[in-house]
Amino acid sequence: MCGGPKTAKSCSNKWGYLFVIYRVICQIQAVSGWTWSDETGASITEDLVSSWDDFFLAHPKAKPFKHSG
Repeated sequence: MCGGPKTAKSCSNKWGYLFVIYRVICQIQAVSGWTWSDETGASITEDLVSSWDDFFLAHPKAKPFKHSG
């Protein structure tokens, strides 16, 4: 086994983190006019920056997905 010990708490924390990321990606995919790619993330272009900024204010955990998946 790699990493630290697999306890109920560590598994719960990992699952919680993955679920948060999943929900953020679902919220990005739900925005009309945006696309999603596992390689490039939300692929925010210059004409979408203002809508991304508004989205990011409401969903700060989405920041890593602006240009990467």
